[in-house]
Amino acid sequence: MNTINLTTKRVGEITGDFIIPSYQRGYRWKEEVKILLDDINEIPDGENYCLQPIVVKKTDDNKYELIDGQQRLTTLFLILGYIRTFRPKLQQKYTIDYEIREKSKEFLSNIDFDNINDDAENIDEYFIKEAAKTIKNWFDSSTDADNTASLIANKLNNKVNVIWYEINGTEDAISL
Repeated sequence: MNTINLTTKRVGEITGDFIIPSYQRGYRWKEEVKILLDDINEIPDGENYCLQPIVVKKTDDNKYELIDGQQRLTTLFLILGYIRTFRPKLQQKYTIDYEIREKSKEFLSNIDFDNINDDAENIDEYFIKEAAKTIKNWFDSSTDADNTASLIANKLNNKVNVIWYEINGTEDAISL
């Protein structure tokens, strides 16, 4: 029997190892990165913000197959990675690994935001580096990047939710 767990989670509560299966398209966000940062920045005091669903299925090795939401989750991962340049004690509570891209987990976890070159081994790396540049430029355009990083980190941990849609059982991810 298949069961569906549908809840909301704060971005700061997302934990685990996420696998982007080979049937998914690669990372392709461009202007959406800036739009997401602007939206998070503009959350009014006392209000919450909810992103579209993250759809996952737990695998036999206790990881998550990411069925939908990889563009959002990857972008959030990059934003948190950039914030860690200001707040090294901020923990990255999840990892992302693209099934068809060797070393993608290490690549994502080790982006040097102060030295993003244009060399890319594949098209996904190219778009991820472009997103990283957009994130850095967005923070750098503020009058106080350090303070902005603190504000965005606080909003991600306390105000920004995702719709967490977890499938249990034998449901086929591709047909879903």
